[in-house]
Amino acid sequence: MKVVVTGGGGYVGYHVGWAIARGGHEVVLLDVAAPDPEWATTAPEALHDALPDDFWTGEVTEGSLEHVKCDVTDLTSLTRRMKGAAAVIHTASYGVSGKEQLSPHFDEQEKVNVGGTRAVLSAALATGVRALVYTSTYNVVFGGEAMRAGDESAPIFPLHAHADHYSRTKAIAEMLVLMANGRASASGSSPSAAGPQLPVPFRTCSLRLNGVMGLGERRHSRRVIEAFRSGLLIFTYGRKDAIVDFVGIQNVVQAHVKAMMALLREQTAAPSEASPGPPSVPCDPLSPPCSSSSVSGHAFFISDGRPVNHFEYFRPWFDGLGHAFPGLSLPFAFILVFAYLQEFVYRLVYWMFPFHALRHARGGL
Repeated sequence: MKVVVTGGGGYVGYHVGWAIARGGHEVVLLDVAAPDPEWATTAPEALHDALPDDFWTGEVTEGSLEHVKCDVTDLTSLTRRMKGAAAVIHTASYGVSGKEQLSPHFDEQEKVNVGGTRAVLSAALATGVRALVYTSTYNVVFGGEAMRAGDESAPIFPLHAHADHYSRTKAIAEMLVLMANGRASASGSSPSAAGPQLPVPFRTCSLRLNGVMGLGERRHSRRVIEAFRSGLLIFTYGRKDAIVDFVGIQNVVQAHVKAMMALLREQTAAPSEASPGPPSVPCDPLSPPCSSSSVSGHAFFISDGRPVNHFEYFRPWFDGLGHAFPGLSLPFAFILVFAYLQEFVYRLVYWMFPFHALRHARGGL
């Protein structure tokens, strides 16, 4: 089958696409930037235990993995590339880190994360795509207050109260994706027992990730390594008992592939064979899941299940690269004030000193 991955030039998108292609499928990676050439070499090691050898049923043949330059906001191009696709993995986003998070880039965040998601959904429905998996973030339910043992029953955080615009746009995009679940695609149809063609329902779900790490990852790890190699990482901040989830690329890939396959099974199962699915109207994305036995219409947190203090996670990196772990710890309030000051200065000078936004960010995570 054909699978389209938006943001396929990004770390998550490429590795998800690579795993699907290994299953003998035709994968098209859509992104304005090409994937890192090194990933073709490192992916087999990075994903060596992501999926069991017998995960793909039947005889596995050599699939294909092709990168096509495409802007996720270009509906015409998306529609052309999605023709014949059975599923879409939508990883494309903008503003997850770096200067692209700051207020001068809010319009671009809105354009890519919300407008791009609308375009992807429209193209998928117009071309008869049967399933769509959306790559979301923990941030859609997090607004700065501590969460312990949180699960999928947590509602999306009020949009007006989000601490940053990226999280707000990702929350809106997730709601759009989940509300599209159950809609009939324009060209999709399946035979009924009586003979006539019935509309095929479009199946969607959302996977919420936090910091993704793994062999070949560049976005987060490169910044951390450059910071302490330059001597800038000289202190930690925040409470020692504050913990976060990181997730390895193996679990990220496994979650996306299994979610896609589950959506396709739900979409093609006969009514008597299908598990109790969503009601005839889409689930309310602001409420807990409306069915405990289906994937479609739901959001899921993905993690390694081993929350850890953010700075302690990187302690082995300091040791391995021969740097002393910071002994100074500053209060979080001080860092927050400094961050606001930094953004204020950036707003004043960015137009005089052009900081070119990473076009790659219009692709994937």
